[in-house]
This record gives sequence, structure tokens and C-alpha cells, in this order.
Amino acid sequence: MKKNRDLPRPFYFLVVIAIVLLLLGMGKRRKAPPQREERKPTVERVIDGDTFVLTTGERVRLIGVDAPELQREDMPVQYYAEEARRFLKRMVEGKQVSLKSDWQSKDQYERTLAYVYLEDTIFVNLEIVKQGYGFVYTRYPFEYMESFRKCQRQAMADSTGLWGRKLSQDTTRTIDPSDAHGYYGEKVIVERKIVRTYNSGKACFLNFHQDWKNHLTAVIFATDFENFPDSPEKHYLGKRVRIIGKIKRYKGAPEIVLNDATEIEILE
Repeated sequence: MKKNRDLPRPFYFLVVIAIVLLLLGMGKRRKAPPQREERKPTVERVIDGDTFVLTTGERVRLIGVDAPELQREDMPVQYYAEEARRFLKRMVEGKQVSLKSDWQSKDQYERTLAYVYLEDTIFVNLEIVKQGYGFVYTRYPFEYMESFRKCQRQAMADSTGLWGRKLSQDTTRTIDPSDAHGYYGEKVIVERKIVRTYNSGKACFLNFHQDWKNHLTAVIFATDFENFPDSPEKHYLGKRVRIIGKIKRYKGAPEIVLNDATEIEILE
């Protein structure tokens, strides 16, 4: 009697399944993540403290940095804007630079977003923050955000660059906070003790009067907390300060929005 050498059917079934799964797995291999773009063009001219133009005509905006505004139709030139432009000009104008991208290659104005390096060693974006020629721009995440924040805190502590501003040297009109209602739309300096503060998480309020609903308030929005000492509601409470800014009306009361720590100075 001839022996049956055929293998059991379940065995063939398992082999077929294994082959199918192997083929499917090969077809679904993950693609390697795209490499970040790196180029080495030449800078033709600097526009302001965080933007320049290449010889190709392409505009480049530095990632993670927000320099004081030099030219905007709706507002005057900001403090330290010209110094910031000159600093960037000395660093990159007429030179070949390395451009490296992050997760976003263009902004809403079609400017190229880039990390900028000189000779592959000097990190221009970070140097601007270290030397106090700009603020850390945290509205959108970027790879080096934490190291940028650390450098900004150090620049603030050392009063480096724009962080060394002395409002006593500003020629803007100084007023009493009780007179703020008469100066809507005007840029002024106010000196007085902060008697009450409140941080809602969305904004920090510095009050010059206990009746804060009817008197001047200095406001720091959460998007700008990074540009002030930690816990500004504690840092400024009970201190006599000097602030500078444009007085606006909000719910019938005057307020000044502070964008960074250069606009408030502790007097005592």
C-alpha cells in the first residue's frame, strides 16, 4: 500500500497566509521622512531685524525670532528696531549663508522661513536673541524653542540689548494714571505703584488703583508672557513702576497693553 506523503491542508493554509502578510508588509513600508532643505545662497540686503532678501529676490524670515518693528503703516517705529536691523546687516548682508527649514517652509506672506547659519557655525537666529536684538517668537512651535527661551531669560537678567532700556531717558509725556481718561489714543509714560494684580491665564492685569474698573490698568496678554519675568502678577505687585504705551479704552476704562518687559521699569 502506497503511503500518502501529502501534508495536511491546514499547513498549506498557514503558508499561504504567511506569504500574503509578507507581501502586504513589503508594500506598506514606511517612507523615510523627507530631509529638511538646506541651501547656501547669498544675502543681498537686510530689510529689518528678522528679514532679509537674497540675490535671487527671495525674502527670508528668520524662524523663532521677532525683532522690533521698523516699518508698519499702523504703528510708529518700535524701540530698538533700527539697532536690530543694523545688527543683522552686519552679520549677513553680502555674505553666503546656510538656510535650513523646519516643519513650515513659507509664512502667510510667502516669505521663506529658515534657520540661518554663517559658515555652518554661527546660528544667526539664536545670536539675535542672545544679544538682545529680538524676542523669541513662540506663536508657532519650532525645534529650538526651549534653548531660545533660555537665552532670552539670560538676556533679560543681564539687561542685554533692548532689555537694558531706561524709560527715564524717553521724552514721551509723563502723566498721572488718574488723568488717563484724557489721553485716549496717545502714547504716554505713567509712574505709580502697582496696588493690585490678577492673572487669569489668558492675561495678567496690573492695577494702579483698587477701583480697577474705572482706572488705568496695564495688561499683559498670555501670548507675551515669555517676554516678561516669570509670574508677572507677583513680580510687579507692590512695586512702583514706570510704563510706556498707548492708552486705549476697554469697557469704558483706560488701559495700556504691554508687549514686553522693555515697556515697564521697576523704580523701587
